[in-house]
Amino acid sequence: MPDSFFSICIGRQYGSGGRMVGRKVAERLGATYYDSEILDLAARESGLCREVFERSDERKGFFGAAFRAMSSFVGMGTAYPGQDRDVQLFELQAEAIRKAADEANCVFIGRAADYILRDRPFRLSIFVTADEPDRIRWVCSHDHVGDREALRLMERIDERRAAFYSLYSGKTWGAAASYDLCINTSKVGIDGAAEIIAESIKSIQP
Repeated sequence: MPDSFFSICIGRQYGSGGRMVGRKVAERLGATYYDSEILDLAARESGLCREVFERSDERKGFFGAAFRAMSSFVGMGTAYPGQDRDVQLFELQAEAIRKAADEANCVFIGRAADYILRDRPFRLSIFVTADEPDRIRWVCSHDHVGDREALRLMERIDERRAAFYSLYSGKTWGAAASYDLCINTSKVGIDGAAEIIAESIKSIQP
């Protein structure tokens, strides 16, 4: 039964290690890990190309035009009559997330999955953060940039994530009140964060 599966939904600051935390949680619990993989699922379910969903994750504006171009070919232009096409793309992605959550224990990274699955009984929403110096060091190493460019990247990517989350959930991205649990990886580490989350989901399962 779908209600017997758990879903762990992780929002994260850029450079906080949220993706690594999610992978470790999935490994510990034997759950299916979804990050960009959910875009592949949404593409398969809808018949749209993956790039359309990638653009919808990144910046508002482009994908409305892209979707209009695609919809004339795949017949999806009236899938949700009266809705903005940006919202239609989000709904298609949301359907893919709900389908995945119906079929297995899952760890979802970003994409407002916590809002999409808000009515599920065994859903845990997490926000992963880290101290700014640690985030800068990670971004410098990961993106091969200097400190100043790392800071600009962090700000730009987090602003985009905040706008996406707020647009579709009506909640404030990164605010403690928007989540069940907030974790600072600078304090507990990646493994420590994964352990906290793995233990926390056990407390809400039957």
